Amino acid sequence: MTSRTPNEMTMTNPFSQDPQNWKSQPQYPQQPFAQQPYAPPQPAQDPQYPQYPVAYTQPQMPAQQQAVAFSPKSKAAAALLAFFLGGLGAHNFYLGYTGKGFCQLALLVFGVFTSLFVIGFLMLGALSLWVLIEFIMILTGGGAYTHDSVGRPLS
Repeated sequence: MTSRTPNEMTMTNPFSQDPQNWKSQPQYPQQPFAQQPYAPPQPAQDPQYPQYPVAYTQPQMPAQQQAVAFSPKSKAAAALLAFFLGGLGAHNFYLGYTGKGFCQLALLVFGVFTSLFVIGFLMLGALSLWVLIEFIMILTGGGAYTHDSVGRPLS
């Protein structure tokens, strides 16, 4: 056997009879840890272009746009939409519950097209019962109809 440094290790195959057939690659010596913490390299200072800070702030909207962007939804408007256009799911679209709105719209379309069969009238009856319950929930402020989909309370 040849003499090796402590950083070079010889591994032997446990299933082989000849230990010279199985040798590992020489291990590289470990570098000592740096004394100072790592700092990313800084770009060269160019006097033509000013240096900006790393932390950026989000631009603020004007006060007029903030009031429009965060205006609460009206409980009366939601109730009127549920009463007159409830089968279309208009009140759910208004409040931001688009999944319920699309489901109600699909039930309406499916019920109208299959109204020649008994199943269409059953679909329309179930939809009208669903809309009536949601109309009452909007008026009384029950369930999820105390706020819109974002979480803002109805005014």
